[in-house]
Formats: sequence, C-alpha cells, structure tokens
Amino acid sequence: MRDDDLFAVHYVHMAAELWLDSTEGWLAVVDGKSQYAMVERFSYESTKNYPGKASVIFWTNGPEIRLNNDGNVSLSGDPDASPCISKRNQ
Repeated sequence: MRDDDLFAVHYVHMAAELWLDSTEGWLAVVDGKSQYAMVERFSYESTKNYPGKASVIFWTNGPEIRLNNDGNVSLSGDPDASPCISKRNQ
C-alpha cells in the first residue's frame, strides 16, 4: 500500500487475486501506461459476511501456478489464460 492509502499493482502476466475491502462500494483501476481507467460500482452490505472480509476480489489473467499432489509446481497451459495479442504485418 502506498502512503496515500492506494494500491499499486504491477501486472506480470500471471493469474493472481487481490482481495480488498471497499466499504464505499466502488473500485477504480488506472493503467498508468495507456491512461485508461475503469470504475466499478457495487452495493456494499455492512451486515454481509464477505469471504476473507473482502468485498472485492480483483483478478488478473495469465498462466496459473499449480501445485500437484506430489508438491511439484507447474504453470497452466490454458490458451485462454493469455491476453489477446495482435501482430502487425510487416
């Protein structure tokens, strides 16, 4: 967390979850490189039992790290886990 109580997340093309509690009922995301922003509003209910006390679960796409029954780590090979990348004809 930054000094101004905001989060800075660096996307590294890996599946990840960030659990937050937003009692004000909104979440804003800004891409610092492109300057695009998204604001999501939702109804926060103070009496509701949120999982992990997090009213928002923010998810990033990408390959997932998996742990098998033997304790070995692998990356998922799901082709849908990758963002769409366009290539220019040269």
